[in-house]
Amino acid sequence: MRFSRDYIFNACVQRKQNERFLRFLYAVLKDFDFNPQTIVEFGVGDCELARKVSKSYLPERFYLVDVVSDFIEIGKREVLNAVPVVKDFRVVEVSDFAESVDLIYSSNSFHWMPYFSFERENPWIEFMKKLYSFLKEGGFLIFHHGLKWSYFPLYDLAGELYQARYGKKVNISKYLFYPSPFEIRCFLENIGFKFVR
Repeated sequence: MRFSRDYIFNACVQRKQNERFLRFLYAVLKDFDFNPQTIVEFGVGDCELARKVSKSYLPERFYLVDVVSDFIEIGKREVLNAVPVVKDFRVVEVSDFAESVDLIYSSNSFHWMPYFSFERENPWIEFMKKLYSFLKEGGFLIFHHGLKWSYFPLYDLAGELYQARYGKKVNISKYLFYPSPFEIRCFLENIGFKFVR
């Protein structure tokens, strides 16, 4: 698939952000002396994060969730105890996991979830409620949301993928969801999440 090849080739911004994200993830889990045994990564991309996290924590199960099967194939080869879940985030269900999850993380993926502030039932918030239901009590959700123009070269590719998948064009800069840190905190606290950092 052209998208996956070009994504990996153009992922220089994500690589830099992923290094910082990985340091943050390690620091948080170390602070809480937390060794996750069931892990889910949403939006695995080139699987660089999943590969490093799996080697650091040696989980019993590592669920790789992405809509692009090419990315999942990389993870099946390189991630310890990988369990592939090739799905759009919005249709992932608790039944996709054999058990409750210790750690869910994602870097630069959740902004692709639509957010329509004028609708009563909001896809982004409903998705976060799902994530909450996947976690064990005391489990962690760690994610990096990114900035609006953090990887502009990929917008055209993302638009092509969206059109191929859903049959319509989308204005990516209007579609992507970039709330303020305050908004995210309010959304997640209302769902039941507690902030530790």
